[in-house]
Amino acid sequence: RWYFLSMLMILWLILPFFVGFERRRPEARDIVLLATLTALTVAARVAFYLLPHVKPVLAMIIIFSLAVGARYGFLLGALVALLSNFLFGQGPWTLWQMFAWGLIGFLSGWLTRRLPGLKRRLPLAVFGFLCVIFIHGGITDPAGLMLYQPEFTRPGLLAAYALGFPLTVLQGAATAVFLYFFAPPLTR
Repeated sequence: RWYFLSMLMILWLILPFFVGFERRRPEARDIVLLATLTALTVAARVAFYLLPHVKPVLAMIIIFSLAVGARYGFLLGALVALLSNFLFGQGPWTLWQMFAWGLIGFLSGWLTRRLPGLKRRLPLAVFGFLCVIFIHGGITDPAGLMLYQPEFTRPGLLAAYALGFPLTVLQGAATAVFLYFFAPPLTR
C-alpha cells in the first residue's frame, strides 16, 4: 500500500514537467538537443556498465543541466533514467530514479543560474557529491524498502539508508571526480 501510494505521488510530481514541455510547443531544435543529450548520457551509462555505481550519468545530467536550464534538466534526468533502464532493467524503482535524477537536473539548472560560482570545478564537484548523497540516496534508498517490505517503519528506513550509504558514497565520489575533470570541456 505504501509503495503504491508513493508511486502515485512520484508520478504526480513528474507529470507536470512533461505536460509543461508539451504545452510549450517546443521547437525541433529543442527536441533534438534534449534527445541528443539524453542519448549521450544513456550511452555513458552503458559504457560503464561493468563498474556498478561508478558511472558518469549523474555528472553528465548536472553538466548538461548547466547548459539547458532547470526545466530541461529535469526532463533530461527523468528521460535518462527511463530510457537507460530499458537496458538495465525496468521495474517499480524506475519512477523513483526518474524523480531523483530529474530533481538533480532541475536543481543543477536552477542553482547555477542563481550561484554562478557553482560552475567552477571544485564547487561543482562538491555539489554533485552532495546531490548524490542527499537527493539520489535520499529518494532511491527508501524505494527499495517500500518495494520489499510490507510495512514502512523507522527502523526499516534507517536500515535502508545504512545499507545503501556505502554505495551512495561511492557513486557520489565517482560523480564528483567526473564533474571535476569533465565539466569544463563538456560545458564548452
